[in-house]
Amino acid sequence: REEKTRKKDDKSVDHVLRALNSLNTSEEKLAAMCKKYADIFDEHRKLQLLQKQSEKRCSMLQREKEQLQAEHSKAILTRSRLENLCRELQRQNKAIKDESLLKIREEEEKRKEVSAKFQTTMNEITTLMQQNNDKNMKLRDDNIDMTTKLKNICEQYEIRQQQVERISKQMQLEQQLADAKLSKLKMEMAAERETLLREKQQLLLELQQYQQRCNEFQATEINLRNQISMYNDKYDEFQKALARSNDVFGGFKGEMEKMSKKICKLEKETSSWKQRWERSHNALLEMAADKQKSEQELAVVSRQLATLQGLCRTLQTERSNLLAKLKIFQAGGHLPLEKAPVEKCTKQCDQVLNHLDQPLNHMSENNPVLDNYTKDILASFKESVAAEDTSAAATADSAVNPETVPVQASPLPDLVGTTSPC
Repeated sequence: REEKTRKKDDKSVDHVLRALNSLNTSEEKLAAMCKKYADIFDEHRKLQLLQKQSEKRCSMLQREKEQLQAEHSKAILTRSRLENLCRELQRQNKAIKDESLLKIREEEEKRKEVSAKFQTTMNEITTLMQQNNDKNMKLRDDNIDMTTKLKNICEQYEIRQQQVERISKQMQLEQQLADAKLSKLKMEMAAERETLLREKQQLLLELQQYQQRCNEFQATEINLRNQISMYNDKYDEFQKALARSNDVFGGFKGEMEKMSKKICKLEKETSSWKQRWERSHNALLEMAADKQKSEQELAVVSRQLATLQGLCRTLQTERSNLLAKLKIFQAGGHLPLEKAPVEKCTKQCDQVLNHLDQPLNHMSENNPVLDNYTKDILASFKESVAAEDTSAAATADSAVNPETVPVQASPLPDLVGTTSPC
């Protein structure tokens, strides 16, 4: 096919070239080429449409082919299944035939047995029928005899019934007579009953009266017996109360004697407790006076301690100032300070401390806690003063320059005259 299409294309190209060569101008050739191109383009469109239609048909045919193949495969499968089913049905038919033949044989044997049994039963039934016929003949004869007897009995019953009717009529007449007699007797009985009821009512009234009297007598008897028992109980209680009062009186006498003894003891104890209370009261008054004195002494000592602390602080500040000045002069190369102002300060401190020792010793005798506190303060102050003195002396001795620089000591507050002994 490809070769044929190539040959056709070559022929068409040759035909176009020949047609173009036959034309003279290029414009005519272009026009012919355009026409040819337009024709070819139209043919190309038609061919594309045909191709699309053919493709659609091919797709449809392909789908139909696939469907037919699927149906063919299904038919093959169904055919194979049907063949298998036919084979199985043939096998089942053979088995059913064999089973049916066996069943037919068995049923024939059963039928023969049943027929034999039926014949035997028929023979038995015939014998029984003959026997029953004989019995029925006998029973018929018996029934005939019984009917004759029943007829005779019925005739006798009718005769007796007539007799009974006669007797019943006689009995009714007798009953009417008896009813009349009963009515008379009932009337008499009613009259007698009325009389008896009246008598009975009277007797009942009398009985009720007698019963009421008896009940009243019984109630009075019970009340009297209750009163007697009550008086007996009261008499017994009175005797018991007398015995109890005697016992209580005897016990009261014993308790009175015991109470008199206890009162004497309590009077003695109260007198002793009064004496003890007076002693304790006096001791409390003395303790209160001592407490006031000790509080006054504590106030004075606290004031003195405050002044002493202020004095110690001033002395410490002056010593620190003096030591600072000494260090400055030593650093500048001057002579050491004179010992006069330092000695004066130490003497003043010793005077103050000696002057405060007397009241503090007097207070320490009464208050050991205050004694320890003041001793600690004074010891610490003395140690600080001694340490500063030694340091000042060492600095003064170690100086090299012979020049002396006078330093005036700051005046101390006159605390010695202000402190007053307790």
